Amino acid sequence: MDVARIVLTLLASAVFAKAGVEMILFRPPHPETAARLGLTLRAFRLVGILELAGVAGLLIGLAVPWLGVLAAGCLAALTAGAIMAHRRAGDTWLVAAPAIVCSAGAVVTAVLLSTS
Repeated sequence: MDVARIVLTLLASAVFAKAGVEMILFRPPHPETAARLGLTLRAFRLVGILELAGVAGLLIGLAVPWLGVLAAGCLAALTAGAIMAHRRAGDTWLVAAPAIVCSAGAVVTAVLLSTS
């Protein structure tokens, strides 16, 4: 179980780090996405910063498990908000799929970390 916990934490960290950096850099297609979701550049970048903070929490959580659980839970909540924003904007479930997968991954990570 320890190997699975480490691998899943590193995988989730990599996915959220990539997403966070892309949101902060605001390269295409992110400007169009932000506009469609009704987010300002500042708000969109703030989400990216929150994702990177979550990544830091996940990685520190390898040594301090309760922090990893908290970080994974916060990332799950953040991506749940992204799913809601996509649906409110009229996006299809397919467009919201990356947020759905990331949210599910964050929940699984939180559960796995909480059992260690």
